[in-house]
Amino acid sequence: MGKRFDTSVGSEGLGPHSGYTCPDCNGSLVAVSAGSYRCRVGHAWTAEALLQARDHEIEGALWVALRSLEEKANLSRKMAEHAGHDMLRQRYTELAEEAEHAMTVLGNRLRDTAPDPGERGVG
Repeated sequence: MGKRFDTSVGSEGLGPHSGYTCPDCNGSLVAVSAGSYRCRVGHAWTAEALLQARDHEIEGALWVALRSLEEKANLSRKMAEHAGHDMLRQRYTELAEEAEHAMTVLGNRLRDTAPDPGERGVG
């Protein structure tokens, strides 16, 4: 039975390793020419497209971090409400305040770097 994908053909002959990874498959990218990259699977990237993909990944990760901080703050507040000891209540309150401070900083950063409504592409 034949192979569906020929994994013996790599990207090594296309150019030197770039030190970057493919946003689509996380495989290593090789530099095939100035400003052009390709992974072993065959995904091709220009430097500009790769940079835009990284920006998108970073923004997504920051939103995940913001949501996680919000959940941490909310959970810490609830745990403080139900803590039986003053020291424990104080510690959970401090954790909530730290998370809320980080939320403020990160939220400001996301708001400052958010594109204008017409700046994002459609679809």
